[in-house]
Amino acid sequence: MIKKTHFHLPTQTFHSIDLALCTPVLLPFLNLTVDGNLHNSDHFPLRITDNRHNSANHYYSPKYVYNAADWQKFSSLADITSDIIDNHTVDEALENIISIIKTAAGASIPLAKGTRRRRY
Repeated sequence: MIKKTHFHLPTQTFHSIDLALCTPVLLPFLNLTVDGNLHNSDHFPLRITDNRHNSANHYYSPKYVYNAADWQKFSSLADITSDIIDNHTVDEALENIISIIKTAAGASIPLAKGTRRRRY
């Protein structure tokens, strides 16, 4: 999408010279708009909003209660060995490690209940 984002005062013309970059993973969640007011500048502000957070009913994700954790159990369950990493791509190895840590945490660290987010 090409929008005019710059007003060149000497020639009194509009141009598209501003750029916003993001990863392909984030792109479906972002909306980019151009503010229609120059706000005493020669560039129209770019507004990037995260559309995953438009609902009024947001909740904080549950948090781990670390002081109530069974760390001995966590250590025994979070056993990361070389066979989890060997013969895998970096992404696969990372996913394996994350999965092991999440499973160990879920079994040995209690969760606090989520609370409702305040809208400001």
